[in-house]
Amino acid sequence: MLVANYDDSSNRVSVIFVSILNMHYPELVKDVREFVNELQRINLLNEERWMFVLANLDHEMEKRLDQIRTETEKTVNAVHLDEKTRLDIIVYRILDDLYERTCLREPTTQNERMFVQAYGEKLQSVFEQSRANRKSAEKSWAPFKHISFHIHRLKKFYEVLSCVYYSRIPIPGQENMEYSEVVTIDRVLKNVLILPTKTRPKKIAFVGSEGKEHMFLFKGQEDLHLDERIMQLLHICNLMLAGGSSKRSWPPYCAHHYAVTPLGTRSGLIQWVSGATPMFHIYRKWQLRQVRTSSLWLILAKNVETAIIADRSKWPQNLLREVFDSLVKETPKDLISRELWMRSGSCDTWWRVVCRYARSTAVMSMIGAILGLGDRHLDNVLVNLDRGDVVHIDYNICFDKGKHLRVPETVPFRLTQNILHALGPTQGVFRESCSQVLSTLREGREVLLTVLDAFVYDPLVDWAVSDHLTASSAAVGVAVTLAVYGGVFLPNLLVILINCMGITFCCPNFSTCNDALQERVEVGRRLKSSIARHHNIIKDFRPLLKCDDRFVDYIHAYRVRFSEPLVKAHQLLDAESLDLDACLHSRPHHKQQQEQNVHANNVVRRVRARLEGRIEPSDPHKIVGTNEQVR
Repeated sequence: MLVANYDDSSNRVSVIFVSILNMHYPELVKDVREFVNELQRINLLNEERWMFVLANLDHEMEKRLDQIRTETEKTVNAVHLDEKTRLDIIVYRILDDLYERTCLREPTTQNERMFVQAYGEKLQSVFEQSRANRKSAEKSWAPFKHISFHIHRLKKFYEVLSCVYYSRIPIPGQENMEYSEVVTIDRVLKNVLILPTKTRPKKIAFVGSEGKEHMFLFKGQEDLHLDERIMQLLHICNLMLAGGSSKRSWPPYCAHHYAVTPLGTRSGLIQWVSGATPMFHIYRKWQLRQVRTSSLWLILAKNVETAIIADRSKWPQNLLREVFDSLVKETPKDLISRELWMRSGSCDTWWRVVCRYARSTAVMSMIGAILGLGDRHLDNVLVNLDRGDVVHIDYNICFDKGKHLRVPETVPFRLTQNILHALGPTQGVFRESCSQVLSTLREGREVLLTVLDAFVYDPLVDWAVSDHLTASSAAVGVAVTLAVYGGVFLPNLLVILINCMGITFCCPNFSTCNDALQERVEVGRRLKSSIARHHNIIKDFRPLLKCDDRFVDYIHAYRVRFSEPLVKAHQLLDAESLDLDACLHSRPHHKQQQEQNVHANNVVRRVRARLEGRIEPSDPHKIVGTNEQVR
């Protein structure tokens, strides 16, 4: 990655590494810099920026209207604020800043000029209406709900990338190739397809130096470092599955993966999986054939309120279950199996395709269950209908993150009726393959855990917490903030931090210092009380240490993890040479690192338990065999 910040030691190392590369391969570094910069220019177009921000804020506003009414009453009645400040203090500041960046500043690119010409007057009118009704949350937000943006074709502002010819830039995904065999980008095709999903990824085609087209998905608004590490983990799993008793098996045990190349903290290139069809497309084809246009208006005919339709939390649970059961009954369970049959030219071909389908489904089901893989909706599960191979994409929700979503995911892997029906007999290839995969992964669990240890502590992978877990009801999401301010804020982050620290140290707040001192005294008093209670607990606990072998290592662990650090901490507090400034300066970084380490330890612990067969919540020490677990 050639776009580096200077705010930590790891980035300084990468800067040194890039400078060394620049000394030996200056033309290559120059080409890659320009290539990455031009890709970032189309990462989030102005139209997409507005669509992304408004979509996220609209969802947030629906949940917070009651809160905003209360905030509005408080801020409007605040006597120490002038009228303009009272009306602008609420959520709309982020939209004002986005309007200033996209419409009021001098445009520098073709896309920015086209955006101002197409939407400048419309947005100006919307903001005038909104500002005139800032005292009413509903009336002020209403104009933004009716804005629609049309994404122009990328041809007109894609000139720089399309002019790349005979470059020295290697096509991503060739890490294991010999240098003499590496294919470089000969040119970039002008046709770019914007996919209509939440993050608006772009499908880009590179023509290699060997004359072939290589398709990639340029994805923004997501950190792809985790996907990159998962691909490495799948590669290790494939090496394990290719050896031992599975070496001569047919079809081969294989977890299909693809190249992922992060180009920063919020974007990257993903190799396009050719020949595979999302399972949702198969279902969608049937749905379009069966849907009745008149039924789309039944909700409007029953006068159901729009607010209830938009907020799923208001839907009755019994009604949801009835709707689900009715959809299951009316949806054929042979959609996938029928497609596999129709694509096969003979019975022998069909049998081979079904065996591949069952085996690849089993491999990814078991690996996904061990890694806690979630978000397995039908767009994230692809199937090659000609061969039967199943390919999973988008590994952003893994290590049991799905259990903390707004609608928690509780199943270990997806095995719905259409996927199940295409597997064939219940006691067939799928069950046998699941048992074999679990046995192989358990035998090599130390290798997997070693690889897992190496990347869960990777500072590049900030997966310990995510936007949907950290965003409170009173804050705008991190993704929205970066979409508005990221391009301007991130390059100057270090300068801003230094200036803020300088102001803080030059203008100390003595009342705050006094409050901090009082809090420190209170913490000391509470710590003393807690230690006294802890001693009483240990006194009652001591007899178990003498009569139960399960607690044989408890004393050593207690001393290492609790008593010795506590004694050292008290000694440090009493030391005359205590450097409080250094402690305060390093506290945020150490706190974040500690939180990530705790989360990483929990991840490794859960994966180890699954690899060892300890899957019973009621009895965590019970080891379940592979056949029993598959059953």
